[in-house]
Amino acid sequence: MDAAVSSSSERARELAALRTRAYGPDADIQQDSAAVARLLELEDLVRAEDVSSPASEVAAAAPDASAPAPVASVVATGTQAGGARTRGRRRPPTWVLVLGAAAAGLGLGLVVPGAITPHPQVILRSVPLDGAAIDFDIFGVTTTSTVRYAPFYDLTVWSAETEAGSTCVFVTDADGAWMAAGCAPEQLAPTADLTYYPGMTRVDGLQLPDFSVVRFILRAGTVEVWIAETDDVA
Repeated sequence: MDAAVSSSSERARELAALRTRAYGPDADIQQDSAAVARLLELEDLVRAEDVSSPASEVAAAAPDASAPAPVASVVATGTQAGGARTRGRRRPPTWVLVLGAAAAGLGLGLVVPGAITPHPQVILRSVPLDGAAIDFDIFGVTTTSTVRYAPFYDLTVWSAETEAGSTCVFVTDADGAWMAAGCAPEQLAPTADLTYYPGMTRVDGLQLPDFSVVRFILRAGTVEVWIAETDDVA
């Protein structure tokens, strides 16, 4: 019991000191994010204890005029019998809340990035053919199904359906030469991988290490472009 009382007293003194730094005439806590976070933590503990403590319920039923206003009171409400207005704990200034949130966010920032879902480099939407359709007969596609997408650097991306019911993705360079192609039946998303092999002609403006992969995935009427780079050992 003595240890609990001692701990409670130390916490009360710490809270009083932090409140002085936050609300006193020489307030300086806004320069100390750790102190701000500790202040908010202690305020929450005090509120929780006031709500759960049976003594607080008795005090609420039979208030002691000589006792200070409960810490859990957030705003002044009503007047005492003598006409003096009671006041509760001051609400932390906005900057205290902001710094506290920033302090918490700093801790989260060390964990959350690892859980962030990867996303494509860019999503290409369809554009008019403008008479630029290419002969895809080698894949057995139907000419009327050809769709052209916005360029990615100097590459042009296409899709088309085959007579067998599959859908294909094609990637060509500025001269119309094949760079990558891939087909898949309806159950799968058609994918074309452009792998950077040693000695190959690189995509103008897209410098990647050897064996890096640029993946084109046709999904929901658009083409997602994903890039996976290898370690540059050059």
